[in-house]
Amino acid sequence: MTRVAAIDIGSNSILLTIAEPGEKKAIPLKILFDEARVTGLSKGLAGGDLITESAQARAIETLKFYREKLDQLKPDLFRVVGTEAFRRAKNGEEVRKRLSNVLRQEIELISGDQEAELSFWSVQKEHSDIKSPKLVFDIGGASSELCLGNDLGIQERVSLKVGSVTLTEKFGLQNAANGEEADQYVKSLLDQVPWTKTAKSTIGIGVAGTFTSLLAIHLKLDSYSRDRVHGFSLSVQDILKYRDQMLRMTLNERKQVLGLQADRADVFGGGLVIAYAICRHFGWKQAICMDAGIRFGVLYELLSTKMGATNVGPY
Repeated sequence: MTRVAAIDIGSNSILLTIAEPGEKKAIPLKILFDEARVTGLSKGLAGGDLITESAQARAIETLKFYREKLDQLKPDLFRVVGTEAFRRAKNGEEVRKRLSNVLRQEIELISGDQEAELSFWSVQKEHSDIKSPKLVFDIGGASSELCLGNDLGIQERVSLKVGSVTLTEKFGLQNAANGEEADQYVKSLLDQVPWTKTAKSTIGIGVAGTFTSLLAIHLKLDSYSRDRVHGFSLSVQDILKYRDQMLRMTLNERKQVLGLQADRADVFGGGLVIAYAICRHFGWKQAICMDAGIRFGVLYELLSTKMGATNVGPY
């Protein structure tokens, strides 16, 4: 039995998942440990500046804890990937090296296209309909990835240079605000991607913190449960309703919302602006939430490598 681990050092959260192959095809992974901690690496990066010392301190604390878990569970294969915060920040390479030393494992800087592809495979491996075209969107802290594909592989992908943190900072969405200007900004970015105009007959699937948090709120979860939100659909009208509600709230009011982590409250309105803009752009009536994303794509890739496959697809 091969045990694998993946850490995704995202622009707002750092996530660790340790797993083994599932015993049934319908459940491809047996999760042994799974945690996400908000560290806000990209806070202050709206202008492309520096990863702050306070953000680095939060990341170091999280990675020390994750290192302990890795030492306890001893995975056979382990990979760490870093994303947009490292790519954008002037001190990104310096911070990447510093965090690699803390973790005692090299952090691999991946591209936006790689992020999109890993998120797509994380969904394709667990979705019941492998043949229908899917548009997987992953709203991060400093970028948002979209990937189109099906059982024949990936057809298109793009990394938009906007995320929940950077949009929030650019348009002042931390507190009660009018999100119209932010919405138009995201719309303009989507309109610049030619292939998105013809990819309309797709299943829309959201992964990562913005969308899983939205489902936790919708389901009124007093404690987060992957099993509860994974595979759950939400109407686009409900997404719009929650977006508008959240934008009308002060930060203190958001922190009281059942199902929303307090440390995600400041950037959550920005994340919902992006989520609704994507759903509207593709003309969906509903979108599916899957608690998947980059780290799960990495896990499948590690297992594929162990089994002798040349890429993540065949596993």
